[in-house]
Amino acid sequence: MSRLSAALLDLKAKASALRFSGEQDALDYAAHSGEVVSRSLASQRINSLDRYVEGDVGCYISLQSRRTGHQGHLVFFRVPAQACAVGG
Repeated sequence: MSRLSAALLDLKAKASALRFSGEQDALDYAAHSGEVVSRSLASQRINSLDRYVEGDVGCYISLQSRRTGHQGHLVFFRVPAQACAVGG
């Protein structure tokens, strides 16, 4: 049996495991899957903007000049509110 045949058989077996008795079963499965993913992402605090505001994460950018070939790197971190206060 070739690798392609084995992969096709495996794919067919996985597809048959997801057979639904009706359209509503498929919709219920999709809704449940979305809820599971949403809970998982929320629990891991993946929201990058909130994490950036809290100072948990930064942004790194690598640049290269097309004209000269020089490389540069930019790193952005949140500046704490205390450091930004003027006169305060």
